[in-house]
Amino acid sequence: MTGHEDRENLTEAQKSDIQQNVTGHDAYEDLPEMLTPELRQKLTKQSYGMAGTHSAVKLCEWLRKGLKSEGACYKSRFYGIDSNRCLQSTTSQACANRCTFCWRSLVAPTSATWKWKADLPETVLEGLLAQQDRLVKGMRGVPGVDREAVERARSPKHVALSLVGESMLYPHIRELLGLMHARGLSTFLVTNGQFPDILVTLPPVTQLYVSVDAPTEAELKAIDRPLFPDAWARLQASLAFLRTARCRTAVRLTAVQGVNMDAARYAPLVRMAMPDFIEVKGYSYTGDSRNSGLTFDNAPFQRACVDMAGELAAALDDEYAVLTAEHRSRAVLLVHRRLFVGGRWKTWIDFDRFTEYSANWTNPRYASLSREDLILSFSKDIPDDECVDPMASCPSVEEVESGDFRRKQIEQAKAKAKE
Repeated sequence: MTGHEDRENLTEAQKSDIQQNVTGHDAYEDLPEMLTPELRQKLTKQSYGMAGTHSAVKLCEWLRKGLKSEGACYKSRFYGIDSNRCLQSTTSQACANRCTFCWRSLVAPTSATWKWKADLPETVLEGLLAQQDRLVKGMRGVPGVDREAVERARSPKHVALSLVGESMLYPHIRELLGLMHARGLSTFLVTNGQFPDILVTLPPVTQLYVSVDAPTEAELKAIDRPLFPDAWARLQASLAFLRTARCRTAVRLTAVQGVNMDAARYAPLVRMAMPDFIEVKGYSYTGDSRNSGLTFDNAPFQRACVDMAGELAAALDDEYAVLTAEHRSRAVLLVHRRLFVGGRWKTWIDFDRFTEYSANWTNPRYASLSREDLILSFSKDIPDDECVDPMASCPSVEEVESGDFRRKQIEQAKAKAKE
């Protein structure tokens, strides 16, 4: 399907919603390209697929494992996505933060504003899909890969705008999301909360994440190293927006051992947002965390992530339940109790119903629903076998403290850093 056909397939609601001023595209024509030759070379060596002048994709670890039947992404367990059909991407290499734990290339730009050429949204979408297809096809000859799984993976169903950088910097992000929804793609948008003025203009995405990396303003400045002097106020405004957002919402806590894992101090920020979900996700040491001085010792074991989740639930007066976990990703899911209906947890996504909603979200039949009823309308039961005991798969204290266990973990981290 061409970009023109995508536009023709938009519903009237989508057409009226995506009023991003693409006619102003010429304003960016004389600006330099974000993807410089140096950055392209570095990212190519890291197995990225460049799409146009600023966007990129990369096959995530779990897609590659899934093609060998070696497991699935934690979002598969938590929300029911098909990991093999997820497109991990970004529309911007640039970011307004310089987070200490970020694996983003040191030659990638840091900026609070967009100051580069801006590809048209149709060009971005076609480029992302083409690069994903190229990378997926390249897996055909890898030992252990299921060729039928490769063919299924060539038809993405989900887009995770979370790879690197801040996708909301892209001037036409609003229209791009509309085009993705018109294509039947679900959207998982992750933001660092520094652009609340843009956030409030977006159409509903499938799931909206705000990353919260520190519990206080001083710690945010030390950990995220933001460019904006009012970064704390911007984060708070973004969190406040989650309370009324007409889509599923999540707060993601990146847990860095010895740095930011005092769970109870996050409770005031979480109460600002009252998201549907909270994810505690352990920092992964890659050996290239923006000259921050972080080491493998800052990557918490799953037990520490589970403990942090439990402490946070207690600090929130048990309004959230620690529901399940994926130890291979060191990820733990907390769910607000409003999603416990009829004795069942409604954490999985009904993607067909979301597609219908995204095409008609301004329709009175959706606009008249309370936020809770709206979210439940495209959420469904998580299967019992995906609700695992978060502690069940954690290594014992004795294992964690053993030198052999730590050496094995370090070897795995080094191997992952080379991928």
